[in-house]
Amino acid sequence: MFISYVFVSDYYNIKNQSFSFDSNFEFSLLTNNTISVKQKSSFHNHINDNIHINAIVGENGTGKSTLLNVLTEILSGKANFMYILILRKGSTFFYNSSLKDFTLKKQIGKGIVTKKINEATLYKLPLSTILYSNVKSKTTWYLNEKVSLLTEKYLSKCSKYDCDYHYGEEISEIDAHELNDISRQISYFSNQDVQYLDVTIPDSLEFEISRSYRQILSEETTPDFYLEFNYLIALEKYHQVSDKQQFIGELYLTFVLSFLREIYHTQESSNHAILDNDIKDLINESLKSELVGIEYFQKFLDNYSRKTFLKKVFKNNLYYNEIEIEKIKTSFLNKKKFIKFIEKHTTDTFISIENHRNLKKLVKLYSESIYKFQYLTLQWLGLSSGENAKLNFYSRIYERIHNKLKTLSGDFSLTENLVVLIDEGATFFHPEWQRSYIYDIISFFENVIIKSSKVDKVHIILTSHSPFVISDLTRDNIIYLRKEKRPDSNFNYCKVLKEEEKPLSFAGNISSLYRNSFFLQDTLTGKYSHLTLDDIINKLVEKNKELNLELVEYIITEISEPIIKKHIEKLLETYKHDKIV
Repeated sequence: MFISYVFVSDYYNIKNQSFSFDSNFEFSLLTNNTISVKQKSSFHNHINDNIHINAIVGENGTGKSTLLNVLTEILSGKANFMYILILRKGSTFFYNSSLKDFTLKKQIGKGIVTKKINEATLYKLPLSTILYSNVKSKTTWYLNEKVSLLTEKYLSKCSKYDCDYHYGEEISEIDAHELNDISRQISYFSNQDVQYLDVTIPDSLEFEISRSYRQILSEETTPDFYLEFNYLIALEKYHQVSDKQQFIGELYLTFVLSFLREIYHTQESSNHAILDNDIKDLINESLKSELVGIEYFQKFLDNYSRKTFLKKVFKNNLYYNEIEIEKIKTSFLNKKKFIKFIEKHTTDTFISIENHRNLKKLVKLYSESIYKFQYLTLQWLGLSSGENAKLNFYSRIYERIHNKLKTLSGDFSLTENLVVLIDEGATFFHPEWQRSYIYDIISFFENVIIKSSKVDKVHIILTSHSPFVISDLTRDNIIYLRKEKRPDSNFNYCKVLKEEEKPLSFAGNISSLYRNSFFLQDTLTGKYSHLTLDDIINKLVEKNKELNLELVEYIITEISEPIIKKHIEKLLETYKHDKIV
């Protein structure tokens, strides 16, 4: 089952437009809310029987992302605009519409069946949807379990709740989102043989003390809690740690500082969080321990990972209840587990990617050790932004399909038919990766998703600005959008090109595709170089005496297009000859 046709009456810049996603049928919107549909070819799909792909192309502002939002809202049953939706499964059409008295008029052969369905039936169909986006997109907190959002904005918003780890209450959304992505990536490449997908696996995971704590360690800054607690004693103990244990010492000192910061911050942010002198004395006595080196910090951690000790600290603090104290205790216990794990598996600030199990455990322990503030930054070594984007695509989709990505409103209800809407998925890709983009997507869904889940059919609808993408698709599978100015408005509206206006695309020459399919103005050169050469040509023709010949000769040597280069060389020869004469 896949989307065959959509009509939108009025949604942002889309007004009364028809979108056909089916290469086998022709749809015509007639008067009186009737659509005529007729078969234009025998059933065929040039990709394969299980995967159907459509691309939406057009310049910025034509409505590509808006169309994906339209499909998301219709398929979730949340659409508050007038529309027509036609789905096809084999030779059966299912159609749903918010237009009154809508009918589907058949002009097709034997064996074709049409079934009208209401929104309740649409929701019950074995069809699930994922919206994936690398760019800023419209956010809906929750649609339903049949439609899942994997957009940057949505994942960031619910980043502290969409996984099993306990993140600190005041950790930033961005930090939590990055941690979630790392967790998803580790889970993905540790469970799947992904080498054939041409995805780069990073060398190792680097972890270092967060900048705010590192500044305290290096004594660049003084913490805001310095008047309350004798943190300088802990800092002095850190300087006694041997060079061999320096990084472990940094971690231990950071744990102590993070505890003091959390206690102080609670006092500052709550009227009920009053630290009396007895409590301050209790903490300061702990800081005055005679132990040295790593043992000093281990003793402090042992003290404050005991619930009875924590209760004594917080006995007069109404801000804290049993649950809060349990959270602090848990985070301390996990800090101890985390640092023991680090001591056992690495002597440096990074851990090798080779041991997936250890890598996954490290991220889990760290995530669970945070109570309020993140104290480390984690990042991959040897992974570019483009490589990270590709790995994010695979890992986010895979985790969502297998319901390992938990959202605020429950699990994703996966069905055998899956619609995947991808908004600018190749944004960070080098042209060579764009060239293999369609091939890679097909390989991923065919060899990973379909083989590892209940999914049987996948309909992929993607937006793109890349000619490499559409050179892998026939024009029947491409929706071309243009801007349209209307007499009654200065607003740019979405205009869908008619079938007869569509240029050929499959295996197309990149230069031709740029000009014909992406509606480029004038030339295929950069605008600055184009205007520069125009200026030189005009001055040569006009015999402008102020022309800088030395600069012109230099630019000629740098021109890569031979025809333009030869033309300007001839004009320069004529210019020099006429000047001498």
